[in-house]
Amino acid sequence: MMEKHPIILYDDQCSFCSFWVNFVLKKDTNNIFLFAGLSSQTAKTILNQYSFAKNVDTVMLLKDNKLHLKSNAALEIAKTLGGFLQLFYVFKIVPTFIRDYFYDVIAKNRKRLLKGNGCNIQLYQANRNKFLT
Repeated sequence: MMEKHPIILYDDQCSFCSFWVNFVLKKDTNNIFLFAGLSSQTAKTILNQYSFAKNVDTVMLLKDNKLHLKSNAALEIAKTLGGFLQLFYVFKIVPTFIRDYFYDVIAKNRKRLLKGNGCNIQLYQANRNKFLT
């Protein structure tokens, strides 16, 4: 499956995750990314092709037929968005197990970090074509 646009897979039942999807939508002025909630059929189809990612509840990025997980996904997203965000890619020199430790601490508490609905309905409706079902 060679995708034209990188696809961000995210927990669509999590307000914190939706908040970050909204952040990427606002910064993605070049319309680079597509999005698929983990509960979508698109995400399930993608994840069936990557056995190591089954039952993984984290942000993922499918780019150039490679599935990036956790901090690798976040750094790759930042790099792809460009601008000042690509400066975060310097953290790629930190070993993955260290970066993922801090990622996991945040992920473990994500549902407590942002209560309520992190979805911006107007932003979603204006970008509906970027969300895969």
